[in-house]
Amino acid sequence: VEFEGIFGFREMHKAGVERKTDIVFLCKARPLTSEITKQESELADCKWMPANEFANLPIWPEGSVYWTMNRMCVEQALKGRG
Repeated sequence: VEFEGIFGFREMHKAGVERKTDIVFLCKARPLTSEITKQESELADCKWMPANEFANLPIWPEGSVYWTMNRMCVEQALKGRG
């Protein structure tokens, strides 16, 4: 991929089951090919999909932190497309 920049950052204390600090950077990158290499130990499946299709997946409750971060990702993916 070609790194384009950081467009978001989130830090949460006492996060998850381990109750530790969790830091997330949202980065924009451009793929150099359409090929995806899946890391078998971490992913059950991976695929390219249209940004709007991804945005409408019922993964996170609307208004949650992760819902907001996913919306930000979709907005970045759609920027600059005519």
